[in-house]
Amino acid sequence: MNTKSVQIDFLYLDNEVCNRCRQTEKQLEVALESIGELLQTAGYNFTLNRVKMDTREKATEYKFTKSPTIRVNNIDIGFEQMESQCTDCGSLCGCEGGTTCRIWQSEGQEHEVPPKALLIDRVLRVIYENKTEQKQDYRFPDNLENFYSGIETKRKDQCC
Repeated sequence: MNTKSVQIDFLYLDNEVCNRCRQTEKQLEVALESIGELLQTAGYNFTLNRVKMDTREKATEYKFTKSPTIRVNNIDIGFEQMESQCTDCGSLCGCEGGTTCRIWQSEGQEHEVPPKALLIDRVLRVIYENKTEQKQDYRFPDNLENFYSGIETKRKDQCC
């Protein structure tokens, strides 16, 4: 049987202060552990890449739009593309009014941290439906612009 490669990217702003990022990463690890043997048996080999979006340039390179983001073969599994206020990231950047991070929708409910079952469903759906990346124009989101501007201002204030 030919082995098929699956690349899973976990893109995040912060996994030390931001509870959403930290807990989403843990849920992703648990979900992948649960389906790892299944994928191997079906001839898939997956790689998990964790990438901190610590600069505006890196966010642009990855066409990052929301934190946290999970992509399977470059497909964002946060299909609904929703956000809500995140006080953790707001405190990181010192942004007035805070900043927003991703929320996940499952069975009519919104979750700041995706349930394991949702992650398993979405990862397998992308793999087995053989979804391909939709090419779309990238525009740097205002929310991230505010976040990175706040981080840069905090750095300047701390060093000078």
